[in-house]
Amino acid sequence: MSRGHWRAGLAMFVVVSSCQPQLLLCQPPAIDSAVYLSFFQEAAHQTSESHPVLKVDDQSKDLVQPSIQDAMGITEREGKSVLEKATGCEGEIASLESSARALVFESRLLAANEEKPTGDLATRLKDLDAKRVQIALDYVQRLRVSLGAERFKVIEGYIRLRDGAGSFFPTTPARKL
Repeated sequence: MSRGHWRAGLAMFVVVSSCQPQLLLCQPPAIDSAVYLSFFQEAAHQTSESHPVLKVDDQSKDLVQPSIQDAMGITEREGKSVLEKATGCEGEIASLESSARALVFESRLLAANEEKPTGDLATRLKDLDAKRVQIALDYVQRLRVSLGAERFKVIEGYIRLRDGAGSFFPTTPARKL
């Protein structure tokens, strides 16, 4: 067996052995809800139109904030759906967090005094986090339903690609005509 065939065989073994036996194709691991939350928060501040970035210094001249559909390589209708779900998710999260400000404040006071939260407070904080996660997952499902499973995979692929890159929607150099 030549080296090329050996490497290809080893690579195939690694891919196949990492899959579940009943699956023919590997499924990528699920995206964490915190990543979806970050994506929705950033997407909620995007627009369906590209626009120049305000000049802050000499480094930022000639930069453009691409539209959500241009950045993600999706249709205008899909971009509007992403934007709609992102703003809805952000709105619900903001409402949840504003209703829980006293709870968070109490928790921070205890932490500042180096005290542990009471069992009731800890439970309420965990419930708050669980609600936040559930809101994000609900909006992920709404987006999946509105786009369809195949087109939603495009969104998931984009999120996976941009996760950890600093921004889901980075500015790009303006095209000179």
